[in-house]
Amino acid sequence: MVGPQPTVRQLAMDLEIRLTHRVDPEAAGECARMAEALGARSLWSAEASCDPFLPLVAVAGASRRLELGTAIAVAFGRSPYVTAQSAWYLHRISGGRMVLGLGTQVKAHIERRFGMSWPGAGHALAEYIDCVREIWRSWRDGDSPKFEGQHWRATLGSPEFTPAPLPEGAGPIPVWIASVGPTLLRIAARTADGVHFHAFTTAQYLRDTLHPAIAQSRAEAGVSTPFRSACCVLAGVVHDDEQHQALRAHFRGIIAFYGSTPTYQPVLDSVGFGDLMPRLRELSRTKAWSAMSALIPDDLLDKMVLLDSPAELGRKLQAHYGGVLDQISLFRGGDRFMDPSDWHALADSLKTGASAS
Repeated sequence: MVGPQPTVRQLAMDLEIRLTHRVDPEAAGECARMAEALGARSLWSAEASCDPFLPLVAVAGASRRLELGTAIAVAFGRSPYVTAQSAWYLHRISGGRMVLGLGTQVKAHIERRFGMSWPGAGHALAEYIDCVREIWRSWRDGDSPKFEGQHWRATLGSPEFTPAPLPEGAGPIPVWIASVGPTLLRIAARTADGVHFHAFTTAQYLRDTLHPAIAQSRAEAGVSTPFRSACCVLAGVVHDDEQHQALRAHFRGIIAFYGSTPTYQPVLDSVGFGDLMPRLRELSRTKAWSAMSALIPDDLLDKMVLLDSPAELGRKLQAHYGGVLDQISLFRGGDRFMDPSDWHALADSLKTGASAS
């Protein structure tokens, strides 16, 4: 029997921009203005060295059209109520442009970095999102939340603590999920409005494995609402051979690092290099980073990384990812050698590449 097929997707992709995690408010505002000038659809803030919601206050104030969101906020590092408050506030001050992107992180980080209890990953995140949405509903309707779950509870409300209403015309806050494994992907497909794919992927893996899984999960759940996808891919802008070699070395290390984790072996399998994972994993136990990078062959690098001038890179991104991603950005380091004119050339070539497809 033929299972549900992926929805036919438009080849055009929107450019998105990712804030660096050490950005200050002035730089965040400047980045937002640049993103709008480029015609980018979204600007995302990550949870790394600061709370991902904080830079978005500056982004909201410096922009008028740009979608802003977290990619991602660690759900289990904060209560559903705190997350609901932060997202609601940003949605309100931006005029309805906030997207809440959530991820789970892993048990060690939740317990030893955030100091919280680990509730489990997939189904606990689904419950968390249900709780956040119920809190939002209570603020819209002016009553108390009514949520009793296995891990979270929200039953107390008061006018004193109800935030100001959203502006007229502001729709519901979209919720996206960061997905690596099949469990979170199924939950994203059934309950979320979009998915942040991990950067360690390939167009073939997205097309042959992830999108069919999304289509099947949505069909089984009877879900037909719009669903978007985004990814910061392994790609970068270079102008000469020296820069080309520098970024190849950079991404060789990235591939070695992620390739040492069993979770990502299916990605390596998709391009015929799954046998590398056990060797990389063994070297990672002794932190032999240089030796790990040396194991990454040029053929694998060529299959996973795109490097070129701004105009050519835009066309290559469309050729590889058009039809499997709605939004695209460059993984950290891919913009190392870029100036503002390069960003404009990349944005223009993405649009040109879509028109020519």
